[in-house]
Amino acid sequence: MLVVWEGIVLVANPLPVILPSPANVAGRLVALLSTPVVWADLGISTGRVLAGFILGALSGVFIAVVLAMNPFVNRSLRYLLISMRFVIPFAWVPIAAFWFGLSETGKVFITWYASFFVIVFQARAGIAAVPDLYVKVAHTFGLSPRRILWQITLPAAWPSLVVGMRLGLSFSWVAILAAEMVNANSGIGYFINYSGQFLATNDVMAGMIIIGVLGFCSDQLLSWLGRRILPGTLTAI
Repeated sequence: MLVVWEGIVLVANPLPVILPSPANVAGRLVALLSTPVVWADLGISTGRVLAGFILGALSGVFIAVVLAMNPFVNRSLRYLLISMRFVIPFAWVPIAAFWFGLSETGKVFITWYASFFVIVFQARAGIAAVPDLYVKVAHTFGLSPRRILWQITLPAAWPSLVVGMRLGLSFSWVAILAAEMVNANSGIGYFINYSGQFLATNDVMAGMIIIGVLGFCSDQLLSWLGRRILPGTLTAI
């Protein structure tokens, strides 16, 4: 990709505002990472993503368990949840701005919403895929429903839960960037939008690289934690 990028710059010789060279962007990236402002924006964005993602993971797994264990609730909420998952988080940005203003609550709400639905459906699918034989054997040994849930169902569904959480984390990163571009005065999304307004394309692309690296690292960390928690269940992840 770098070779193609450099080749386009050499052949087409576009203005830097249209497409800066890789060396230009790399220089700006090094300069930005040496300033405390960018690190502060990264810390703010990361905190918003983690807060919304953790809430999304906890509430998503809880709702998935309720849906799996209670057929009435599943019938009552299934179609509502399916419909709501198609309302993308970006549609909530202006409403969150009206409700919460520039407060952190609005950004956390957007990241929670972005992660919640994918975690619910992935966790629900994982729980539904647990073989009935496991549960029947547990009943034979006299395990209570609570112990079956914690010792049989959730460990068996753990790979699906981790996949759902990884997807939810990636959606949270996308959502927070959109929210910060529209309704924020801090964060890496705000930095990218601010740089774009002043035609600083090299800063915009440097910010994109930072987000890509940070998102990759957070995804791999979550995958590693999943393998560490239940090491025998995640051979496919």
